[in-house]
Amino acid sequence: MAIDRLNNRLPTVAADSSALRPKNLQSQASSTSKSTGAETVTLTEQSQKLNESLFSQASQPPINRDKIDAIKQALADGTYVIDNAKIAEKLQTFERLLES
Repeated sequence: MAIDRLNNRLPTVAADSSALRPKNLQSQASSTSKSTGAETVTLTEQSQKLNESLFSQASQPPINRDKIDAIKQALADGTYVIDNAKIAEKLQTFERLLES
């Protein structure tokens, strides 16, 4: 099968999971892992960005339960205000990030 040559313009990385980590997190990975070089994975730029965001989310602080409970209570009371303009702006920013 010629699947390896399907799209030569995409970057090719080793199948080792440490190679899929963003550069700033690679230094935290163990340096003892070795790649045989026999298998490779090709990632699109968009999938690389998604992968980077997943690893960066892992380094985020834990969820603030007090804030979540306050929002739930405001929703139940009918006092929670939804800022549609702010939501639309965040969605546009996210879409621009995916497109770049």
